[in-house]
Amino acid sequence: LSWAELCSTVADRASPPIPLPPRGRRGFTGAVVDPRGAGLPGVRVKWGKKEVVTDQEGQFEGEVSDAETEVPDSPGGSTDSVATTVDFSFDCGGFAPSVASAQCWPGAEAAVQVTLRPISAQEEVDV
Repeated sequence: LSWAELCSTVADRASPPIPLPPRGRRGFTGAVVDPRGAGLPGVRVKWGKKEVVTDQEGQFEGEVSDAETEVPDSPGGSTDSVATTVDFSFDCGGFAPSVASAQCWPGAEAAVQVTLRPISAQEEVDV
């Protein structure tokens, strides 16, 4: 067995490279809860021009691409290491609207949790 044969055998068994996350993908997951910590279904979550509705457990997810963000150009022309601030708005009947921001990094997922406060309206009517 020659050295060249041994090296080619070892090289053939090398594990494949780990794929890198897609360039420009900035993802997030989140939860919307009430003051007791229970998930709120049906909450409209908006960011940029996109919108989702929370599931039965109050969970949501989404992503922001480079094209949707106002990421400043870096000297090298790459935005791969620049975080993007994403502004979210949350709206659900019976609860006060809320806003939150998150830093989304390329190839990573940001976690967002928001507590919505119930609206308590009392009205007095004179008869």
